[in-house]
Amino acid sequence: MKFSIIIPVYNAEEKLNRCIDSIVSQSFSDYEIVLVNDGSTDNSAEICNDYCKKYSFIKYIEKVNGGASSARNAGIENSSGDFVLFVDSDDYVDADYFEKLDSNCIESGMSVFTYTWIRKNSRDKREIKEITGSNFDKIYYLMASRTINSPYSKVFDRYLIDSLNLKFDENMPVAEDFNFCLRYAVSCNDINILNESIYFYDTTNETSLVNKRKDNMIDVYPFVFDYAFSTIENSSFSVKEKNWLFRVWDKLHTDSFITCVMEELKDESLSSGELLNRIKEMCSKFYSVYKPLYGYVNAVHFFVRFCIKYRLSFALLMACRVYSRLRGK
Repeated sequence: MKFSIIIPVYNAEEKLNRCIDSIVSQSFSDYEIVLVNDGSTDNSAEICNDYCKKYSFIKYIEKVNGGASSARNAGIENSSGDFVLFVDSDDYVDADYFEKLDSNCIESGMSVFTYTWIRKNSRDKREIKEITGSNFDKIYYLMASRTINSPYSKVFDRYLIDSLNLKFDENMPVAEDFNFCLRYAVSCNDINILNESIYFYDTTNETSLVNKRKDNMIDVYPFVFDYAFSTIENSSFSVKEKNWLFRVWDKLHTDSFITCVMEELKDESLSSGELLNRIKEMCSKFYSVYKPLYGYVNAVHFFVRFCIKYRLSFALLMACRVYSRLRGK
């Protein structure tokens, strides 16, 4: 069997039919779907069972709620395809999904494609460059463009996953997908980048985790990025190449600081003064541990780092509010 499509399911009754139908309606047949019900309390279980009765190539797993990482790991363990794909239950795939992927899989490698981001008032088709350089060049680009982050836009070779004993870290509350993809990427023989938007990433569900406020993120991200640092440090790249990747790593970590501020903006109970004080505290906490040792990727990276160093909380707050408006949040 060529493909295993793993779909974590948690209270997904609103869009689960659309997700599964977008896959089973295609003419390609060499695949299985693994539905992992992660303790849903709505009608998701009934929907999954209905599809299992209708299609013999759909497997259904029920488990207690453990989060997306736990569900994805259960899906990997109970799948048998040569290549592994992940689809989120709120999302759906293009009619040419399998046709595009079938000829672009790489043994012991990774295929990367792009997606369309569906927001409440817009659709944003993401573009990626089809780089033909070395694996280092490709990983640098994937990190710098943040394309490395999402497992749903990649094809993974099961053999490499198994040989690395690679799993999603169930103790990592955010960015576990980034670390899974990064560790896989630095171990690849080759990476194929395909500028084809064949996946639809839907964030219009108000109950989706992406739309909920996350507390104390400034204390969570160091764990995430320390893990990523170790992945790069233990890779086979040269010292010079590692330093280039560390520079991008620092840029992504600096971006995560902005994410922390964005999460604080969701707390409408905070006064402006309280918000500014929180941002100052976050600046002190971040800079005391993560000083800029590797240079800057671009002017934005330098600006945010400068503001963090000198605790310019008002500038950071204004930058986040402008960014929020541009994104339509």
